[in-house]
Amino acid sequence: MMGGNEQEILEFLERENILTGEKQFSMNDIMFMLKKKEFYLKVVEILRKRRFFDIQVWNWAFEHNDVPAMKERLQEYIINQREVYGYSIKTSLLSIHKGSSNYRHLDYYPLVNARAHSIGQGKEYWALNKNFRKTYDTFLLVLFDQGELKDADRMQLVQYWQLQGRIA
Repeated sequence: MMGGNEQEILEFLERENILTGEKQFSMNDIMFMLKKKEFYLKVVEILRKRRFFDIQVWNWAFEHNDVPAMKERLQEYIINQREVYGYSIKTSLLSIHKGSSNYRHLDYYPLVNARAHSIGQGKEYWALNKNFRKTYDTFLLVLFDQGELKDADRMQLVQYWQLQGRIA
């Protein structure tokens, strides 16, 4: 457990390796001190400079009404819960479009299927490529969450329809 006054702790956070827990340091040791808003703000400032994110520290943002830290904390939570919250979320406090982080447009070669005749009963022989089907389904979910189509989205959609043989 770490001891010291606030200034010593702040200096320690600025200069020591807090990632590895050197000198038996743990962020849990200073949690009770984060009740003081001034100290909390200084700790968060130092951690931001050092690019060190600790969920427990950022949880104090709600106690102190620290809107920038609240946004950072919520963003971290939402991104880790993408299966629950979908690809996009927009609130007065937070706006995330996760389509770009969870979806990658893939090029398929050849662009046109070189089949002389269809496979199976229906015209959905393109669905036999499981990777393509998963990419296409994910793309449709991104479009649904996004709300409106952009020009780049329309171009990707046209390419996917061509790959499916849906030229008409």
